[in-house]
Formats: sequence, C-alpha cells, structure tokens
Amino acid sequence: MEIKDWLLLGSMVIVTGGWFVNSYFNRKNEIAKKKLDYRLEALTQTIESLLDIRNLAEGKSNISEDKISKAHFVFQLYANKDELKMFDNCIENLTKENIQKLIFLLRRRIRAELDLPYFKLKYE
Repeated sequence: MEIKDWLLLGSMVIVTGGWFVNSYFNRKNEIAKKKLDYRLEALTQTIESLLDIRNLAEGKSNISEDKISKAHFVFQLYANKDELKMFDNCIENLTKENIQKLIFLLRRRIRAELDLPYFKLKYE
C-alpha cells in the first residue's frame, strides 16, 4: 500500500468515528430535551392543581379527589425526591403555607431548568 492509500484509510476512519461520536451526543441531547419537555409540562400541570388545592384549603373551591390523585400520579413520574416529599406533606396537611412553599419551590426549579434567573417576589 502506498502512502496515499494509508491517508485515505485514516481519513475514512476519522470521519466514521466522528460521525458515531456526533450521533451519540446528538441522541443524548435529544433525550435530555424530551425529558425536560415532559418534566416542565408535568410541573406546570401540578402547579395548576396545587392552586386548586390551595383554594380548597382556604374553603374557596370544591376539588375532587380524582383530580388530586391525577396530579399526584403525574407529579410522581417527574418529581425529584424532595419535591415529592413536600407534595405528600401538602396533601397530608392542607394548609395554604405548605402549598405555597411547594409552588415557590417548583417555580424556582422550572426557572432553573429553563436557565432563567431566579428573583424573589415580594410575597415570597
């Protein structure tokens, strides 16, 4: 084999290897984006349900147990351990303060996952 054949073979190996590495990183990136989409959707739905639950704790609305169960199920799929523990605490102790703490925590986490700066609200 001549030197040009070795150069051609080497460049083919480099290009093929780069293609596989690029495919691997693209796949990881797409999976991470999909996970983020599902988590953000679940957390947004959970916040809406928590607002209904907060109104129930204040006596302002009537919410079904089915809706609470559905929110809990969706939340269990995508929540972190501390978020899930706080959610269970909120359900056990239906107080406005517990629910508000969880809403603020989820709001901060959503902003962090979207790489948005966190700022403290005056009522937080």
